[in-house]
Amino acid sequence: MLLALWAAAAACTSVKVAQKDNCWVRRSERWLAGSKEEVGPCAPPEPRWSEDRLTRLMQECVARADYRWQARALDAWTRGDRLPEQTSEEKVLQQCLGEPTRAVLAENDALRGRNDALQKRLAELSSDRDLARTSEEDARRRLVGGYEKMAEKMTDYLGTAANKAQAPATATANASSDSEGTAHTESAHDASTSLAAQTTPGQPGTVVVAPAPAAGPAEPVPAVRKARARPRPAARAEAPACPPAPAAAAAAPARSEAVWAPALVAPPPAGERATAAAP
Repeated sequence: MLLALWAAAAACTSVKVAQKDNCWVRRSERWLAGSKEEVGPCAPPEPRWSEDRLTRLMQECVARADYRWQARALDAWTRGDRLPEQTSEEKVLQQCLGEPTRAVLAENDALRGRNDALQKRLAELSSDRDLARTSEEDARRRLVGGYEKMAEKMTDYLGTAANKAQAPATATANASSDSEGTAHTESAHDASTSLAAQTTPGQPGTVVVAPAPAAGPAEPVPAVRKARARPRPAARAEAPACPPAPAAAAAAPARSEAVWAPALVAPPPAGERATAAAP
């Protein structure tokens, strides 16, 4: 009977674990026996983190030590064992004093390794820069050499073309005049030589000008009759008509100057001049 009652009482017992005021509290409620609370380990208050880096490292070290003790104490309290002894604050601070030093040394090692990597990368970049500079100088040297060779070839070509003998251009001009004072000019030249002269402007063409033929003896002027004669109207002066140049001369004119000299008519004797002037 008692065993049955005890089993029934155990079956009606409830246990709840909660955190209250940063401390763990276990509340047990039993049938016909009331409730019971047991206070377990308490967590330290939240520290005020410092902005200084070294001080922050010490605070983190102390917080880790408190967290480790709280985990061990909670495990023992859950099993119903005695809570482990907590390490004194002075001992914890003494252990954490070396934490900033170790952190600084570790950071120095990391910075040293990073510096070595950067130095190695800088050496690689320097070698790449020297290689690129050498390649650029070689390319520029080849380009300048090509320009110099091209200039030399052009100079040789122009010198050869300038020293090459050119056929002289020949042009002939004939000028004549009749008794009425009309001038006739005839010119002829070689089209091939004129074309060669045009293709090589550096060499001036040779111009051959034929002199005008000598004028023949002047024809005598007939005497004017003494009888009155009706005066003839004065003839209008007409411009001398020059025949057009040949087609070859129009296609490729040669640089020549035609010289013509009109034939001079001898003046009548003085007596005849006076007779002609009388009415």
